[in-house]
Amino acid sequence: MLPLRLRSTVRALGLSTACYLALALIRSAFRLVTLPRPPAAAALVVAQASAVAIPWILLTPPLLQLIGRLPARAGRRGVAITLATHAGLALALSLVDGLWGWLAIGWLGANRSALSLPLWCLGRLDQSLFLYLSLAGGALVLRRRRELDALALRGARLEGRLLGARLHVLALQLQPHFLFNTLNAVSELVHRDAATAAGLIRRLRTLLDRSMADDTGQEIPLREEVDLLEAYAEIQRVRFAGALTVEVTIDPALLDLVVPRLVLQPLVENAIRHGTSQRAAAGRVAVRGRRQGALLVLEVENDGRGLIPGPVREGVGLGNTRARLHELYGADARLELGTAPRGPTLARIELPLRSGPIADGDDVESTDQEAANSDATAPPLRWLRLAGAVVAGWIAAALIGTHEDVVAGWLTGDPEPLLILLRPRLGEALLWIPLTGLALAFAARLARGGITGLQLAGAHLAGGLAVLAAHLLAVRLWVTPDMDGTYAAGTLLYDLCAYAALASAAHAWTLGRMVADRALDAARLERDLTGARLESLRWRLSPAFLGGALEAIAALAGTDPDRADELTGALGELLRLLLAGAGQEEVALEREVDFLRLQLQLLSLARGTAPVLHQDMDADCTCATVPAMLLQPLAEMPGVPAIELAARRSAGWLVLTLRWSGRVEPGRLDVLAAQLATRLRRAPGATVVARPGGRGTIELRLRWVGAEIPEAPEPALAGVA
Repeated sequence: MLPLRLRSTVRALGLSTACYLALALIRSAFRLVTLPRPPAAAALVVAQASAVAIPWILLTPPLLQLIGRLPARAGRRGVAITLATHAGLALALSLVDGLWGWLAIGWLGANRSALSLPLWCLGRLDQSLFLYLSLAGGALVLRRRRELDALALRGARLEGRLLGARLHVLALQLQPHFLFNTLNAVSELVHRDAATAAGLIRRLRTLLDRSMADDTGQEIPLREEVDLLEAYAEIQRVRFAGALTVEVTIDPALLDLVVPRLVLQPLVENAIRHGTSQRAAAGRVAVRGRRQGALLVLEVENDGRGLIPGPVREGVGLGNTRARLHELYGADARLELGTAPRGPTLARIELPLRSGPIADGDDVESTDQEAANSDATAPPLRWLRLAGAVVAGWIAAALIGTHEDVVAGWLTGDPEPLLILLRPRLGEALLWIPLTGLALAFAARLARGGITGLQLAGAHLAGGLAVLAAHLLAVRLWVTPDMDGTYAAGTLLYDLCAYAALASAAHAWTLGRMVADRALDAARLERDLTGARLESLRWRLSPAFLGGALEAIAALAGTDPDRADELTGALGELLRLLLAGAGQEEVALEREVDFLRLQLQLLSLARGTAPVLHQDMDADCTCATVPAMLLQPLAEMPGVPAIELAARRSAGWLVLTLRWSGRVEPGRLDVLAAQLATRLRRAPGATVVARPGGRGTIELRLRWVGAEIPEAPEPALAGVA
């Protein structure tokens, strides 16, 4: 199989050959109509037309690549350089086309004595320029669309990467080794140092609350990033019982500068996990920040064993941080891992100095609204600009063609008045103005229709011939009544090149918008998916529930250490189940019931009272699958002594019946039914029926799915209370 670049080149050359040979054949057909003996001269006419097309067949693919790679220059000088570059390319290609054509027709037996080289080149100048403009226009439109699409996607990708980073850091903070050992430290401290235990719990809650905040700005002040890092470092210091020192040394003048959210914590977590924690003696992590010219330099150093020789394998945290830096600052920022001067591992981040964050979600929405308002008022202005450009372009084409005729008259010694030469050229150009609108609309409709390949080529061929016929007919009726086949053959290239230029521009523009819309939709879907996973983890953690449990532990540490210890152990077991199933959309009913039972146990320990769970499930129902965290709202039913849960299999359905001892308010029952329905939204055919009155009943019906779900590996527990 050919390499990808070679296959692309061969494909482009084949397409160029097919297009130009088809054009040569059509033009030959018009010329043959005027010959007295078409069959005898057909071979020569076709050979001449095909030979003249050879330079364009060979030069079109590299020409498109060259135009697409020309650098964009701003300012008047840049625009002048760009125009001069295109003019030079067009003139050079026109000279190549003219010289080759004059030589080729001579080689094929044509009499060149009646036609000098300057006249031949001059006669083909406007055709060559028109063809170059059609190719250059298509290449430039495609490049502009790619640039605009990249700019439009940048914001969506930033949001997606930010959410992904927050999700990863949250998972790091709540990984079993860290969270379980923190709870273990609390369990030990409540018996000997209640104040320290309470402080540790409150720092843990602060860290979790900040990690699960709703703010999604890409950048935050360095001061806030340091505060978050200090809360995390304090927990780690207690965890290592004095065997870990985390020093933060940052110039106070830099604290108001903005940095990417959660940029330091993954580096510190990485330093502790892979460096300091590997030491038998006390470890040290140093975080430094300083200004270096126009850069903000952040460094995280640990005194561990250092980097292993060879390529560095970056995990999700470092890779995600590097990608976010690239998206936010491009080549102006970088992340490096290396060896510090004293031997330990050093992570170094360089950022451009910024005193204000980029637009957050509210600003983005405001910008989107402004863009929408702009779009609502822009179309009339855009149409006027387009109409003006079309009229100006065709008048310019007429003037260029007339100028060629004037120069040709001087060369032959038989000049004609300018107005006589201008009239037919201007008439043909004015006829193209309405045809331009039809060609643009037709090409855009084909692009939106989604047809490709031979169907698209056939449709454009039919459209081009239709426009050609309409233009020739209009010229015959209103501009040149004595038009013959030779005149039509000369006009053919202009018409088809004009249609090709217009169709390619309209098609590229429409496809560019479609590609941009689809790419934005895909990026938004990816962002929404990442956000949904983050929201799912936040929802499963239930910040209010988790925060209440942590506050209860902190409060009980000084009054009832045994109960605080028991509550800490129950919370650790609950989080073990939660983290083991994080990311799973469905779980076994038995596991869901165990999670609900642990929630009720935690509530009982934290509040002193909670409903008692009674279950009556058929044996085969325990392995049936249900949406994860389906039963979580049941734990928040106030004033209910007991909950009864029954599970039965009915044909292809799993039927869950929920009852409460004591009287339940109908309004509360409806709220609970709505919460359950929300959790069943992605379960096709599932229903929730609430029956108020008396004890109150809710019945859930889900399609029976008994397949075993792969369980996530249980986290390794180190010193869990």
